[in-house]
Amino acid sequence: MFLNSLLLLILIHGHYCFVVKDIEDHFLPENEFKRKISDTPTHALREIFPKTSLELFKKAYFIESIKFSGSTYLLSKDSLFFYPSFGQAMCGLVGGYLVEVNTIQELEFIKHFLFEKASRFGIVMAGGTDEDHEGLWINRYSQTKVDSLWNAGQPDDFKGGQNCQVFYKPYNWNLDDNSCVFNSREVGFLCEVKD
Repeated sequence: MFLNSLLLLILIHGHYCFVVKDIEDHFLPENEFKRKISDTPTHALREIFPKTSLELFKKAYFIESIKFSGSTYLLSKDSLFFYPSFGQAMCGLVGGYLVEVNTIQELEFIKHFLFEKASRFGIVMAGGTDEDHEGLWINRYSQTKVDSLWNAGQPDDFKGGQNCQVFYKPYNWNLDDNSCVFNSREVGFLCEVKD
């Protein structure tokens, strides 16, 4: 239990990279010291925790969709979202990433899922961003260009600083650009997990 709490606390503050090595050295059984843990923090955490623990984590923190075109979508249950790298890390723990919308059919499927399951939220974070180059929208995980499936008139960078792609409830869960950092109980995030 302590190990799970320690990892989640460290993950929230974004310092998990440095602690995974310490956990590997100090908390694994002695006969596993020499076992190579993956270099990426998400994969390292997934190797440390048994699969059953990850499934329990997934059920505790996410609402799962049915499968659509080789993907399952996981909506955060509560107000867990603070900034995109946190959402991306949480998605990574369950084998996914912040959702990347590639077709109108996928968008419609996700919107239907959000209409059914996201009533507590006004905004649900997706994976697109133009933080590095204003107006050039890319998906955080795949580093591919974001498809033009925005709500009419979006993205508009309203008042500047709208650098993250979101599903926006006032736009019937269509895609909008919005702030990247939130401290609100009305903001969730959506993970995509490929089969």
